Amino acid sequence: MKRFLEWLLQLKSGKLAGADSWSPNFAAEYNNWVILGLFVVFAALVVLTIACYLREGDTRRRTKMTIAAIRITVIVLIFALLFQPGLTLRYKKDLYSTVVVLVDDSLSMSLKDRYADASLRNDLAEKLGVSQDELASLNRTEIVRRILTRQGGPLAELAKDHPLVLVRFSTSQPGGDTNEAKYALQIGQIKVAGDDTERQTEAQEQIIAALGSLSASGYETNLAAALRDVTDRLEGRRVAGIVMISDGQPTTGSESGNRLNAARDYVRQRGIPVFGVSVGDPVPPQNIAMVRLQAPAEVRKGSAIEMKAYMSNRNCAGLDVKIHLLRRLVTKEDWTDTGITEQVTLSGAAGSTRSEAQEVTLVVPKANKLGEFFYKVEVKPLAGEFSDEDNAATTKIRVSEEKIKILFVSGDAGWEFQRLRAFLHHNPDRYAFSIWQQDAEAKFNQEASSEKMRLKQLPRTRKELFNYDTVILYDPAYTKDGFDGQFVGMLESFVSDHHGGLCYIASNKNSDRILTGSGPFKPLSALLPVVLGQRSGDIAHRIISGQPTAWRMAPTALGLEHPATRLGGRRPEESESIWEILPGAYWTHPVVSLKPLASALTVSSDPTDRMSGSDGEPTPLIAVQYYGKGRSLYFGTDETWRWQAVEDGMFYQKFWSNVVDFLAAGRLQKKRIIITTGADCFAVGEEMKIRVEAYDRTYKPLAKDEFRVDMVETTTGAVQTITLIRDARKKISGRYEALIPLKEVGTFELTAMKDDPSYKDEVAGKTITVTLPREEFIHPEADPSTLKSIASGKRFMMVHESDRLTKLIPHGKMTVFNDVPHELWDVPLAIILIVMLLAAEWILRKKNNMT
Repeated sequence: MKRFLEWLLQLKSGKLAGADSWSPNFAAEYNNWVILGLFVVFAALVVLTIACYLREGDTRRRTKMTIAAIRITVIVLIFALLFQPGLTLRYKKDLYSTVVVLVDDSLSMSLKDRYADASLRNDLAEKLGVSQDELASLNRTEIVRRILTRQGGPLAELAKDHPLVLVRFSTSQPGGDTNEAKYALQIGQIKVAGDDTERQTEAQEQIIAALGSLSASGYETNLAAALRDVTDRLEGRRVAGIVMISDGQPTTGSESGNRLNAARDYVRQRGIPVFGVSVGDPVPPQNIAMVRLQAPAEVRKGSAIEMKAYMSNRNCAGLDVKIHLLRRLVTKEDWTDTGITEQVTLSGAAGSTRSEAQEVTLVVPKANKLGEFFYKVEVKPLAGEFSDEDNAATTKIRVSEEKIKILFVSGDAGWEFQRLRAFLHHNPDRYAFSIWQQDAEAKFNQEASSEKMRLKQLPRTRKELFNYDTVILYDPAYTKDGFDGQFVGMLESFVSDHHGGLCYIASNKNSDRILTGSGPFKPLSALLPVVLGQRSGDIAHRIISGQPTAWRMAPTALGLEHPATRLGGRRPEESESIWEILPGAYWTHPVVSLKPLASALTVSSDPTDRMSGSDGEPTPLIAVQYYGKGRSLYFGTDETWRWQAVEDGMFYQKFWSNVVDFLAAGRLQKKRIIITTGADCFAVGEEMKIRVEAYDRTYKPLAKDEFRVDMVETTTGAVQTITLIRDARKKISGRYEALIPLKEVGTFELTAMKDDPSYKDEVAGKTITVTLPREEFIHPEADPSTLKSIASGKRFMMVHESDRLTKLIPHGKMTVFNDVPHELWDVPLAIILIVMLLAAEWILRKKNNMT
């Protein structure tokens, strides 16, 4: 029947049955005069019809009125059609707005808080229904899970009239792709439960399952990326709100605040409210960290070992702790207490929650045993300390038999000479030295570390010269039967053939004469990593006539990692900050060019001080190169003595200790394959640059385009072969580099040529440690202010207040009505009615013999 009516009314199938209600209507829009005219005509026609039928013959009056009624009905239908009758079908629909719940799944959510605020601790324990002791055993993710999944909790209540979308956010791989399209991962979608008990139970189970998948193992917290990601995914949907649950500590750098503000505005432009739920203790926990243990890489047996332990603390200012120093052989596992301790009062202002740094000096009176040792400095954890994993730091020290033997030849007795001489005298446990001051009287008793080392003249035989490990030349002058061609020839053989080290300090007296022309000193020029140029003008005149400027020595990227110029810890930024505070140089020796195999470690920051033989590259102040089997270092200024004014000469001593150790290292190792990484410890996800300096058996640089290094996991023995490429841009033979991502935690040995039985004697390998990233634990306290920046006012709450969400988020159900008009004046039913009525009138007239 409904289908027949739908056909008569020209409605689509199911339209009539699907409508919740219907009502008639007229679509014609006539003005009042037309309507009045139509009613007058209508009335006239009705009156005329009745009058005509009353005058019809002898037919009974009732019959006449019946037939007249049919005619009037036809007139009514016709006039009704003039007003365009229609039928309005009303449809009702319930719409629901979605609530998105974003849950932080980074490593910081695995932290267990102690909740210093008693009020917060009590409120949380009460909400969870646990004791305060048990509360301390729950990590942040577990607290979120228990509060949100409990019966009658905020998510279960919201699910009654909102679809829920549950999303976790963080990276799944260390250093992984934080592309916003991949950053947030949906872990659950719950349909509207309504008042149906069975559906509510199902929704509760789905919420529990979704939040049960949280692992608190992500390596980054990027709130901005999470907000943008879900906002883009919700395009075109009605959204009642986005609920962000996090500890609020971003780990995406200093620009994270700007990015978060931009993401907040991006969401607001789409009219979506954001609600912030903070979890975790906002009070910084107590923590002591041993940042690093700094010590010389090598000492001689019997000498003292001075170490500096760099430590930091948070929220521990004024506490007294005891530091212990332990030691073990590299080949052993058990640590031995050295008996060396230091009582330390932790620095910082009372009540301060900032990270406070300090250093502690520890001294081992004598290195009695030969070999390679790990030294570890540790402090016992405090009661209730946040983490004890960072309470120790280690360093490796090699104890060798002999002191480093140094020959120091100086052209004059200037400040640089005096300070460097004092440096050698102050380190008798490390250095055995002979000093030859060229401008001294003939009868002058030259200085030395011992009578055995005291010189009557400069070495004249190879045996005499090759007794030293390192030669330091400070602007030497030609002297007959002293510093002459014979000495320089032996010096060239000492460096190139016998692993010797050479340091040349240029000054403004003699370097031009002996190094910028041909003659007996040409081999010395060849030893240096730079080609020197001629000085233009008198230095004294330039200083007197103008305002002298001390230009900073700017370390290069290599210089920040090189053992000679690395003045800080393993991170280049630490060394760079030290170089920035060191006094600059008023004068530097001109340089034509850097030699092909040489490397600049520091350069002049003077914009006018450029190498004359290059395309405007800055003048090197410190440069190094491997020459044959040995190494040489060039210093283009004689003003390091001014560094004594900084930190009581600490960085001056560090620098010259580095230089001497670097130059003498070749005499101890005699390796021809040297592998470096710039650091000993890395985090998973970081990129590590491997550098190799490689020479053949005659100690000429390798000319191959590639060099392979094996990265061996020390526990499992798994080997990863890495191909290093020769620097094609500079076309430097013997120098190879590769940048590789670190994907696994562990200790690895970098080595090469393992198929060669003598590889241990030929290769100076490198051992590195790869750990999990620590960014998520740098600031373990929660940061509610971050969430307040995106969810201000009542829209921000602590996790135990999350029941407020059900009141703040508007009801999700909205009923809408849709009225659909349908025209009836041109449907078959209207025509059929008119035809049937006219036919009935005609039949009745014929039957009653009406003309």
